Amino acid sequence: MIKRPLFIFCGLIVVFISLLYTLKNGTSPAEYIPQDEELLIEAKVGSRDDNSLILKDIYIKASEEKEIKPECKLKIKYKNISEGGIPPIGSRVLIRGIYYPYSASFNPGEFDTRKYYESLNIGGSLTNVEILSISDKYSVIGESLFSVRQKLEERLYSIFPEKEASIMSAILLGDKGNLDEDTKELYQKNGIIHILSISGLHITLIGMGIYKLLKKTGLSRRASAVSGCLALLVYGLLVGFPVSVIRAVGMYIIRMGGDIILRTYDMLTATGIMAVIVLLINPGYIGNTGFLLSFLSVMGVGYVLYTFEFEDDEEKGDLKYEENEKAAIIKEKFKGTAEGLLKAVRASLCISVTTLPVMLASYYEVPVYSMFLNALILPLMGVLVVTGFGAMFVPGMGSLGTADVIILFYYEKLCKLFESLPHSMWNPGCPKPWRIALYYIILTAFVELYKYGIKKNKRIKFKHKQLLSLIIILLPVVFLIPAHKAAGLSFLYVGQGNGVVLETESGRTYIFDFGSTSRDEVGRYVLKPYLKYKGIGYVDAVFISHTDADHMNGIEELLANREAWGIGVGAVVAAEAQRELFSEFSDKYEARVVYIKQGSSFADRGIRITCLHPAPDFPVDDINAASECFLIESDNGVKILLTGDVQALGEEALISEIKRRGISDITLLQCPHHGSKNSTTKELLSLIEPKATVISCGLKNRYSHPHAELLERLKESETEVFRTDIQGAILTEFDGEGIKLRSYLK
Repeated sequence: MIKRPLFIFCGLIVVFISLLYTLKNGTSPAEYIPQDEELLIEAKVGSRDDNSLILKDIYIKASEEKEIKPECKLKIKYKNISEGGIPPIGSRVLIRGIYYPYSASFNPGEFDTRKYYESLNIGGSLTNVEILSISDKYSVIGESLFSVRQKLEERLYSIFPEKEASIMSAILLGDKGNLDEDTKELYQKNGIIHILSISGLHITLIGMGIYKLLKKTGLSRRASAVSGCLALLVYGLLVGFPVSVIRAVGMYIIRMGGDIILRTYDMLTATGIMAVIVLLINPGYIGNTGFLLSFLSVMGVGYVLYTFEFEDDEEKGDLKYEENEKAAIIKEKFKGTAEGLLKAVRASLCISVTTLPVMLASYYEVPVYSMFLNALILPLMGVLVVTGFGAMFVPGMGSLGTADVIILFYYEKLCKLFESLPHSMWNPGCPKPWRIALYYIILTAFVELYKYGIKKNKRIKFKHKQLLSLIIILLPVVFLIPAHKAAGLSFLYVGQGNGVVLETESGRTYIFDFGSTSRDEVGRYVLKPYLKYKGIGYVDAVFISHTDADHMNGIEELLANREAWGIGVGAVVAAEAQRELFSEFSDKYEARVVYIKQGSSFADRGIRITCLHPAPDFPVDDINAASECFLIESDNGVKILLTGDVQALGEEALISEIKRRGISDITLLQCPHHGSKNSTTKELLSLIEPKATVISCGLKNRYSHPHAELLERLKESETEVFRTDIQGAILTEFDGEGIKLRSYLK
């Protein structure tokens, strides 16, 4: 590493840019753009695809006095353009529209749409768009390339069946907009989603193919290299220059430049140079998962793999032929195939080891067998890309697509086979920053120590195969080091609904309601990511307070998808009074349903959960009134009251039970019915005197929750109010002195 001063210098620049970006993180370049009001905008069309266009060089006239020039781009989906037509690339437009920022993550583990788009320097989107004028001047090259891309996509869909066409369109043209969702999920779960992105393989095949072909025709080395570089630049423009293509094309140009001036090409140095260039173009890429995985994959090959391959090459000897020449030839071919497969496994292993922390920080889980699956899949990617390009570009060669269909079928079957293997997914949860830092320190030290041993001829006693195996065994242990896991309760933001997750010191997990009427698939997009983020693969019990959708549709999603998501569920707990309402629940979801009643209680290390309502004979005419209510008590004196949607007769019954049990001084109250004025009466508040109250409701919900009357009562009771619609998830943690509360949105 020390022999690469330019690489080290580039690394320092990357660190410096990262620190600068981190220091100003939280300040969006679009935060000063007025929301929910009509804006007059002048801008240039930077790029477009089949569904949307991107505006840059933006000038906003928000009012007669206010003019804004944000340092970001804005996105417009074609469906949001009411009139004026679709402007061409490079044209300047005058438009009228309403600006909306992308939604930030409100919960741990939830995908942060705003952060993702800010990493691409896109500040938000425009809706209700009216295009008032379009300039005559536009980019002929940009529009021509866009037209070519559309025609190429049309050709792919004319050659392949729809599903295979969407996959080939992603692989060859970088268009994932029409990608089959089932295939995307299958590839992602098995760790081969990267094949759906344009990578260094494509660039090498195009660039080196043109370079070698032109050299064979007698063209000079310099002219051949320049021609290959120009072809790659055109291809990059055609596919929109995603970060992986910027890196790969840049590294290829550096490689060809070295070839022209007769200088040695160094992969790590080229990687460092391109990392600096990409971050200078857009510093936000430092938080982009695609950027990190793209560059770390190259580091896995150029740094980790190269170290071990170097020794492997040194130790190769001449093949010893047996007396039987035919047997020797067969043995040589078999040995060559075995070595090729071993090299593929080794390369996949080194890339997996290098990218593991980023994979866990982004997706919270990794497929255990992905390195072996990649070793079987990657050797055919060259064939897939070459035949795909041939079928797409060359008229009359559509029959080449048959090979691609067979390969994609093979990929799908392999994925399903590996997915069916036991323990196919490892979910340790999102690693802490210190664990990630420790991981890379150990990896770097290990590789450098190994290189030092080779340099000093102090041979390490075991070969690289054992060393690489040792890396696999040791490094993931960094993410398995047990940490103190305090009990805690999380009130997740689900929109208009309820979602509470309790974790105990014993490692058990309980869910109290999970549903929403304002967010689609709240189980998939909120509950599942949260559980994966926390490394939870089994929920011991889910408590459903009542059968309203905003309290249970997320739980229904979990039960219906528990096998696909890899999250087990022990039991569903419902009130005895509501038994008839859950009569078909067990058969529908193949779930064990347990019924409890007022007074039912059970303990888990340091915590006791008691059902306070409803009694078995409580009427369920008003399903809200019949909501299950629970008291959670910890050994350190914390008392939490969960109330569902209890109101009217139900709240009166709850008050009676609280009086009978002598319950008071509640540490934390979950406000009933999302802050409705018809619940949380003065009598209840004066009886339990909650120190803090959580209101779970949707942002700008149609019920206007929480109601002003309720907020006034809470103010009079002097309880500290937390709201999920404003503060995001409300996270609590039990400690020796009581309970710590914090909001996810600072």
